[in-house]
Amino acid sequence: MRLLLSCLLIIITFLAPSGAQEMHGGYLVQTAITPESYQITNPQELQSFVIMLPKVTPFKTLPATPNPDPFLTGYTPNFEENILVVATGRDRIEQPPVFQGVEFLSDGTRLVKFSLPERSSPTYPYGWAVYTGVVLPRTDGMTRVVVTTPEPMRESDDFQRADFKRAKFKRL
Repeated sequence: MRLLLSCLLIIITFLAPSGAQEMHGGYLVQTAITPESYQITNPQELQSFVIMLPKVTPFKTLPATPNPDPFLTGYTPNFEENILVVATGRDRIEQPPVFQGVEFLSDGTRLVKFSLPERSSPTYPYGWAVYTGVVLPRTDGMTRVVVTTPEPMRESDDFQRADFKRAKFKRL
């Protein structure tokens, strides 16, 4: 059984695309000014990002489980050849941003696309955010990050709200 699993792992490794980007994800301590994306190009910027990573996970387990984020254990991308692009999902501990891909525009700009899934829970944890980070090779052109969000719900989508200004009520 172990031999079968190890052979399967080796086959999957060879079939994986060679141009695949390194992906990372985890939790952030959210502030009032947490942006929707970061471009981290050097170790100093990474250190200011790592400060926002919590030491424990945001789940109600006692004792609190340590955060397994690789950046907390000292992982650093090679910033001479790469940059780290991070997209955040504020007020959530689930459904992190999904990396959609990279597109090069005609003016040489690299467009990094993320999409933020719709929240599955109507409650939002205050003070927490999730992130998805992608290590990309450096380019001479500009890098722009786009995080698309689901369409906001309109009143007509779910139910018709009552118009209390025009409603006529009977006096009893």
